[in-house]
Amino acid sequence: MQLIKKNYALLKFISLSYFDKAIIFLVPLLVLYLFNSKSIYVSVEYIYSIVLVAVPFLDFGLTGYFFYYYREHKSKRTAIIAIFNAFHILYAVLFTIGILFILVHYLWIPFEDYIVFIVFRCLFVVLFMFLSSYYRLVNKPQKALFVTIISNIISLITIFCFYILKLEVNVFIVFVGQILFCFYFFFKIIKRFVKKMNINKKVLYAILHKSFLFSWPTIIQAFLIMYIANYGKVNALHYLTLDEATLLSLTQRYAMLIQLTHTSIVAFLMKDLYLEEIKEINLKILLKYITLIILSAIVVFIVLSINWYFKAIDITSERIFQVSIAIIVYTVLWCIYSYIEIFYSRENKNIIKLYLAIVNALVFIGVISLFSIPFLEKVIYAMTCSIFVALVTSTGILIRRRYYFKI
Repeated sequence: MQLIKKNYALLKFISLSYFDKAIIFLVPLLVLYLFNSKSIYVSVEYIYSIVLVAVPFLDFGLTGYFFYYYREHKSKRTAIIAIFNAFHILYAVLFTIGILFILVHYLWIPFEDYIVFIVFRCLFVVLFMFLSSYYRLVNKPQKALFVTIISNIISLITIFCFYILKLEVNVFIVFVGQILFCFYFFFKIIKRFVKKMNINKKVLYAILHKSFLFSWPTIIQAFLIMYIANYGKVNALHYLTLDEATLLSLTQRYAMLIQLTHTSIVAFLMKDLYLEEIKEINLKILLKYITLIILSAIVVFIVLSINWYFKAIDITSERIFQVSIAIIVYTVLWCIYSYIEIFYSRENKNIIKLYLAIVNALVFIGVISLFSIPFLEKVIYAMTCSIFVALVTSTGILIRRRYYFKI
């Protein structure tokens, strides 16, 4: 009981995050289980994967720069307002460019069947990432979660309406809530600009310029990491059977529960981690973090085992087990690797993160190129090997840079 009381705020935030991600988790799964549509489900996961690869380039590193700018700025309130205004301009520009891409596809040159959903999913993810940072710095981290909760509840209601009315299922029902919120936020920004157009262009340019200089290694690094993590799903429509694509996508979706634990803890502790001594690692927090990650991995394995016991796909049990274990191990290693990366951002050494991502990518490419095994196994083994090598390398760098534990 005493442990729960000491960590009540953290556990409360994690619980709310789990509720939020449970809805996010269920939306595409309901399409699979209610409508029994593997093709729509795989298409949804394809859209998610494309977005995860594209998003690092879209916000100029503003979300990651937010915490560093806040830490270094003398007036914390001024720092928050300045970044907030810069993001409003950036979001309005991204929204306009996204609409232009959609118009080009439908009126001139068709180039991507899912362009509408990719555009609005990108806008939504960029928006949520920024709001998560903003509300964390104003000590209201739970507010950002309501954005995704409300948006995905709208999608859930739409899915159930389609199911009850026996309407033909399509990808739109998964993204309807996100599309509506993106329009709502855009019009809210326009309304704000009309009422108050006193934008300091010099400050805006300085923030975006410094943000890009601060974050460009992280942007490239995030792209490499996300591309590796989503390589299988991005290419699933071309190189995997429908059952293989379902196995990969569904297992990675369940593994999101591990990543949820990671993101919830990091989101809650990010401010504290940035305000610690530059080369200090809080051992108690680290051990607590690793314990929660391992417990979540065990839960995911149990849930996956139950799922594959009842869900029939045309793949052997041995192969299902191998794929599931490999993806769970990869996800755990990825979480720990990502946690360590925070220390490099804290001391403004994002270039190290880029070097680590290059190591990650080289190992991944090596495994993909050298081994003549089925595409699915090739992808998951390449993912696991590359993140393991990157984690070991990162740990060695921390030791060499004389990081120390605070007990």
